[in-house]
Amino acid sequence: MSDALTIAETATTTIDVTHNQTVSYWTTALGVDEHSLRTAVAEVGTSAQDIRSHLGLP
Repeated sequence: MSDALTIAETATTTIDVTHNQTVSYWTTALGVDEHSLRTAVAEVGTSAQDIRSHLGLP
């Protein structure tokens, strides 16, 4: 597997709140504000699926 593919897969399965671009992407994608996103990450970790579930999203 290429490094670029691995990075792309990680970017869609985990949420890294240390990068502003990533925070911007995920707040838009999930329809939440930055505070809600950061709180969810702190409570359930960086898994995008876990965060969706925590926020009550499909």
